[in-house]
Amino acid sequence: MALIFSAVLTVSCSESKKEEAKNDWDQTKTEAKNDVNQAVDETQQRAAEAEQDWKTESENYKAQLREKINKVNADIAQLREDSKKKKKELRNDYDKEITKLENRNSELRMKLDEAKTDSKDSWESFKKEFDHDMDQLGNSISDFFKDNKK
Repeated sequence: MALIFSAVLTVSCSESKKEEAKNDWDQTKTEAKNDVNQAVDETQQRAAEAEQDWKTESENYKAQLREKINKVNADIAQLREDSKKKKKELRNDYDKEITKLENRNSELRMKLDEAKTDSKDSWESFKKEFDHDMDQLGNSISDFFKDNKK
């Protein structure tokens, strides 16, 4: 009888340990799933915040560029006024150059208005190219002012 009791006790303990191990495994698995889900949520949230940050940055930068374009318009308007003071034989060439500057400024405004930046990389590329173009236009206007002050 002691042998049967011992066997029942052993089987009972073994079943209890199996159940405990299964419960531990289930709990570990649940905790791991929760940790993974939390990490995914945090990563998605950081990605969304980063995207919003560069979109906000791009909108702010576009506003600054529009201000620059408006400043260039004012500079060109000044050149138009100065053109009226030139001798008739110089005015035609002067006006042609001013028209080129106006056209370039209009092209840049359209490029800015139509800019579709779907990613941060495309935005950075657009920004670099646009800055270069604006610098060239600004230099052209500065040179034009200098050359025609004589």
